[in-house]
Amino acid sequence: MFVLLSFAPFIQAHTVATKDGVQYCIGPDGLSYLHKGNMRRISREAGTCIAVFNDMIVTGHDGHIRSREKKRCRYVTAVAGKIVDLSASDSICIAATAQGLLYLSRDAKEWKMTDFNAQYSQYYGEIAVRCVCSSRAGLMLAGILDDGSPVAFESDRGGVWSPRELTYNEGGSILTLQERPVSLVYDYEHERYEMACTGGVTFLLPGCSHCNALIKTQ
Repeated sequence: MFVLLSFAPFIQAHTVATKDGVQYCIGPDGLSYLHKGNMRRISREAGTCIAVFNDMIVTGHDGHIRSREKKRCRYVTAVAGKIVDLSASDSICIAATAQGLLYLSRDAKEWKMTDFNAQYSQYYGEIAVRCVCSSRAGLMLAGILDDGSPVAFESDRGGVWSPRELTYNEGGSILTLQERPVSLVYDYEHERYEMACTGGVTFLLPGCSHCNALIKTQ
């Protein structure tokens, strides 16, 4: 028995990172294979989050980002702090620590670090980053302020970040998201970010902030 930490599609199969520090490759039916035991161990390296970037498996660790190609070439980058989340599109990969250190790469081999809080805390306060998302539409990160309030920021390429409004219309009233972000994905079909939050809440962030929406799972 193991505890699933992260999950990503990979070359007609899927990769998973588990609590025992092992990465597995499983079949195209996805998580159903976890119950059948049809898994192939591909690495013993510990990782708490995982993404796939142009046929490379990228994992975040305590103090390291590791990238692995199909030919078993490995690239290890030392980072300051624990990677809490990472995400990849077809052009850019982003990893983040809770302290707001952002690592960006266009090849998953060489990484450029940006200290988000050092640049923006004087304007928005200190942010504990919880999740990031890379997509063809750009980049988004989400986290919480010292008082627990959720925040989100977006960027085209990771150079300049702009705050994203987390308000939404419910029955004619303009409300503000209160739940804390947990995970971010991009929905290409509907062209919007989707942020999973505490309390069974999914917050939808399309291109226009006026169209934000909150979905509550009962």
